[in-house]
Amino acid sequence: LKSLMEHYIDQMVHQSPAHLKGIVGGFKDILVQDSSIIRISKKLYELHPAARSRDESAGLKIHAIYSVVSNSVKNAIITTERVHDSKMLKIGPEIENILLINDLGYYSLKIFSKIQQYGGFFVSRIKSNAVFKVVSINSGPSEITSIVDHIRFKSINGYDFLDLMPKKGVYDLICSFHVGDKRINKIKTPIFQEFRVICTWNPLTEKWHLYITNISKELFSADDIYDLYRFRWVIELIFKELKGDYDLGKMFLGNEPMAFIHIYSMLLRFIISRDLFSWIVSTSRKNDKGKYTPMLWSKVFSEKGLEFLSVLNQNLFGKGNVNKRWVKLEKSLRHLAKSRNIKETLSLKFSEIL
Repeated sequence: LKSLMEHYIDQMVHQSPAHLKGIVGGFKDILVQDSSIIRISKKLYELHPAARSRDESAGLKIHAIYSVVSNSVKNAIITTERVHDSKMLKIGPEIENILLINDLGYYSLKIFSKIQQYGGFFVSRIKSNAVFKVVSINSGPSEITSIVDHIRFKSINGYDFLDLMPKKGVYDLICSFHVGDKRINKIKTPIFQEFRVICTWNPLTEKWHLYITNISKELFSADDIYDLYRFRWVIELIFKELKGDYDLGKMFLGNEPMAFIHIYSMLLRFIISRDLFSWIVSTSRKNDKGKYTPMLWSKVFSEKGLEFLSVLNQNLFGKGNVNKRWVKLEKSLRHLAKSRNIKETLSLKFSEIL
């Protein structure tokens, strides 16, 4: 099942009818990485102990990468729950001109440095205990930046800077981070690298929300960076879809192979569902494309999944012509999955299915 899933993902990536649009059109792809814990039977505690549980709970973790261009999961790996997210983030030359959006679980200045080294881009939240210094102020509330002595704030600690500022607005800064060390003549020398930091005051939580990126202000405004990070929610919706519509994690199987089979089966089912969704949208009339949403489609496909498999089974192994059955099923899928109104779909915020 794992090999079948990987093969199907590869096919989807190469045949996807979607492409990036708007301000992100210059990127090759946008990748969003996250993980989700799947509870399994306590019988598997010794093999897969839970990370933060006092009882003998057991769990596995799905590490998934969502691709905007393929409009689906590009990669999915199952590990024990105790494997840290950052260990699953692999960076190489293939990241060139690709934007990564990650949460704090993947926060690593060394990884950010490597992404930039290979010509990639990133947006991430900043850890509350991060240490960085202000190099320059790109922008901020005009009534504040017009009277601020910029030289005074140069090299000040980032959080000290925010403590001195009025609690409102958005600040766009260039800051210096300690990304590692190198040895020169047996002497350890610190390496510093400058990244862009967006500071947004949230009046509801009464806290500063900080984002780090290597995308220049000439390409994306501070508001654009904030919108890009908010897009990370798309992968949270995917895990919600898997657990809600596909019952992922609701079968507390005590047999390890069966537990893995269950998870891979649900992932494969999801990927097939997204592939069909892309096909339905790509073959719809232009005025109808915006009426199809992944969440509504997921619920419809979960109801019609057995019928789809029955048609597929007859086509592959049975007798007789299945065209009439398929046409009837396709018509039903198109009708049930189409909303009456055109709605903005988060997963299609930065892409378009042709």
